Amino acid sequence: MVLETRVTRGPRNHLVMVFRQVREDLAPEARSAHLLNAFDSERRLYPQVFNSLPTPALVLTADGQILEANPEGIRLLGASDPLALRGRTLVEWAPVPQRTALAAGLRDAVTRRQEFHLALEFAGESSREVHALIVNIDAARSSPTLLFLALDVSREMLLQRRLLQADRLSQLGALVSGVAHELNNPLAAIAAFAELLAGDPHQADVKESADIICAEAMRAGRIVRTLLDFARQRPRMEVAVDLAEVFERVLALQRNALKKARVRVALSVPDELPTVVGDPHELQQVVLNAVVNARQAVEAAGRPGKITIAAQRTAIMCS
Repeated sequence: MVLETRVTRGPRNHLVMVFRQVREDLAPEARSAHLLNAFDSERRLYPQVFNSLPTPALVLTADGQILEANPEGIRLLGASDPLALRGRTLVEWAPVPQRTALAAGLRDAVTRRQEFHLALEFAGESSREVHALIVNIDAARSSPTLLFLALDVSREMLLQRRLLQADRLSQLGALVSGVAHELNNPLAAIAAFAELLAGDPHQADVKESADIICAEAMRAGRIVRTLLDFARQRPRMEVAVDLAEVFERVLALQRNALKKARVRVALSVPDELPTVVGDPHELQQVVLNAVVNARQAVEAAGRPGKITIAAQRTAIMCS
């Protein structure tokens, strides 16, 4: 705005200032008109650039007070509009252990650019991981103005954690496979010698104990084979699967855990139940997950419980 100002002295030595807007009176070719047009263009360009940034951006004071926020910044902080953020401090969204470091980073950004990772917390929501960049965009002024640029890397961090977990599971599978292979031979030897002992007519008094040793060794061998099946990486298959056998293998794996949790299992599978078509290892994993979830639910209740596993034939009517 361009004003013509007239100053006159009033009574008691007061000054009277009269302003009149004269911009409309400026000729388009006047130097002042060119300067004003250039200033207006620059002034319009700043909010356009700031609001069109594809990443969250905030304008802050040195102590973290929010002056401006672009649409992505408003969305990042979970606000409805910029007015809801003005006057609040960015530190409010930082976890308590990170607040001191964030405040220090804001102070240091007055003299040099800062770059760090930051977690933002929201009520009732999971936190978000952001990679933040803070620069002083008005270093000439005594009260600095900081530009806070953030990149939400929550998805990348989640994928990284999942990849790390998958790598750990792969290593665990290799470890389980190696242990299972090592156990197979001694278990087979125990079962073989127990059978010999049970069949020796001169050792009739230990036949019952030998039979128990043989049965338990065979059961341990089945558990080891089940572990091997879980550990092996194999292509997906479509074969006929006996659900009763799947249930039995899962319960063999969970027998001790169920006993410790004081959980009884009732298995109701009719003899005439037909086989189903699918991947036996995937079906076994599904049943195992269900049994583990049920056991954990009983454990959380703090009292004994019962899990019922039932299967039946269902007729599907098509029209």
